[in-house]
Amino acid sequence: MLLLNLHTPSNDLQNSVFALTSGDYTYVVDEQDNTKVKIMAYTGTISTLVVPSTLEDKTVNEIGDEAFANNNSLVNVTIPNSVTKIGSSIFAGCKNLESITIPFMGDQNYQTVQTNQDDNAGEDDWKEECCNRSIIYWFEKTEYVDENGRNADFYWLFNDEIWFGCYLPKNLTTISLTNCKVINYDAYYWGDGDEYPINTINLPNTLLFIGEAAFNTCSNLTAITIPKSVTSIHGSAFQSCESLTLISIPSNVTTLSSMLFSGCSNLSTIAISQNVTSIGDYAFQYCTNLAEITIPYNVESIGDRVFTGCENLTTVRCLASVPPTLGEYVFEDIDLTTIQVYEDVVGAYQNSAWGELGATIVGIPRPTFPNTGVGVDIILPSAIIFTLTISIVFVAFGGKKKVIVKK
Repeated sequence: MLLLNLHTPSNDLQNSVFALTSGDYTYVVDEQDNTKVKIMAYTGTISTLVVPSTLEDKTVNEIGDEAFANNNSLVNVTIPNSVTKIGSSIFAGCKNLESITIPFMGDQNYQTVQTNQDDNAGEDDWKEECCNRSIIYWFEKTEYVDENGRNADFYWLFNDEIWFGCYLPKNLTTISLTNCKVINYDAYYWGDGDEYPINTINLPNTLLFIGEAAFNTCSNLTAITIPKSVTSIHGSAFQSCESLTLISIPSNVTTLSSMLFSGCSNLSTIAISQNVTSIGDYAFQYCTNLAEITIPYNVESIGDRVFTGCENLTTVRCLASVPPTLGEYVFEDIDLTTIQVYEDVVGAYQNSAWGELGATIVGIPRPTFPNTGVGVDIILPSAIIFTLTISIVFVAFGGKKKVIVKK
């Protein structure tokens, strides 16, 4: 261990402080808790770096400003879950970076969704807060190299909502989050600028909330798995993710927010949770590759222009026994030919707003078990042998039938 006198104003340290070294790391001990340390700098040259969760038997709970900045050896970096705070521009200038594994987005591990603007905050404060919760925060001090603010090794990222920008390494394709509850407003929002390099984003099973416009305009994002733990996805979260081809909404989500997948032009497969009760305005607008969709049985309302511009959408399967209310221009500018509903409610649909859409309403049989669109999963303890008496399943075949279920 080496004791240094380090002057680092960019790391929010005032004047001179005593810093320590451990291997390739320079760190300081937390003044309030001497069991925790903050990494100030890394000078190593390996390409795949796994930052330790402890240094000299003390927990690494913070990464300082520009800690890894301009390290051209780094290709893959993993930050441990012990970290709860991250400084700005930690990866600025890391031109060869390809993947980042990190507990959370931005500067800290938020526990609740932050709004896009505090009514009591000034514009500059709002910009700073938005940047601090987004990918911009990690890269914002990458140096300009020409009169146009471009760099051969980076793409220019410009968030036109907050008028602030940064550079992302052109080879950065993967970000994996490992320990967060929240992905906040504009976390990955590209907005304007050059191409967007990231095509893979891995989300943790601790995630509960996805904020407004969180992945807006992630144009190269091809697929993303939303964990079962997620309970809320805010509006425009995946808007204009033009390369996204499939999505599955987990069962804890009950509302599809407005403009959620608007402009996802390659989205062709959508699995909507059976617990969804409403679909917000413009939710699938201009999903031009969508040919058919199943609306689950609990849906009660479908907002304005939800499927407007879905030019290849010809078939809608609606499993709700009561026809969901329709907003304005739900199916505008498409050639909808077939609406499939349960055969015992065809008349109800024909006499509702659905009957005015010009499509043929076709009856389909209800499934064996009532109130489901895809059947029922029965999970049995692995070591139990028992007898089930099932009446409803075999009524059509003349009565009860006894079924022995064994492992």
